Amino acid sequence: MADETNETAEDTAGIWSDQATGLYNLDALTLIAEHRMRVSNRAKEPIVIVFLWIDALDDVRRDHGDEEVGRLIGEAAQVVREATRESDVVARIGEGSFCILLTGAAPGAEAMVLSRLVEAVAVRRSDDGPGAPLSVSVGTAQYDPDNPAGLEELLRRADAGPGAAAAED
Repeated sequence: MADETNETAEDTAGIWSDQATGLYNLDALTLIAEHRMRVSNRAKEPIVIVFLWIDALDDVRRDHGDEEVGRLIGEAAQVVREATRESDVVARIGEGSFCILLTGAAPGAEAMVLSRLVEAVAVRRSDDGPGAPLSVSVGTAQYDPDNPAGLEELLRRADAGPGAAAAED
């Protein structure tokens, strides 16, 4: 009976992760973000959302093929892992898009993660290996418990906001 329980737990764990990267998927991020927002409302502490997307993925697919797109997605996932803290929630939420939910109210955490992202992308671009270079854009949004917004709205703000910037080198 214990073996059946373990198999079920392992099977259901897969529904929360992205198969290509091993990161959380959008469903898991939504569930975690909703919980963190409720905690934020009680504690009156903001949450920072970082949205990162791979630039010109359609052009890469056209010029280099699906295999190169997959390589860039894996590379971007590695960059996001390297740039975040263990306590942050990292998810792949679309083909070439990722979200980082910065946890805790540590001053400077947003700037630190953005700096690490830019540095990690620059290091990858300087590698000068074959294939398309990794180029990403990054945006941020803040969840304010005094003026709550849903995850979808925060992602829209991060995608379109003034904090959105390209990280190339």
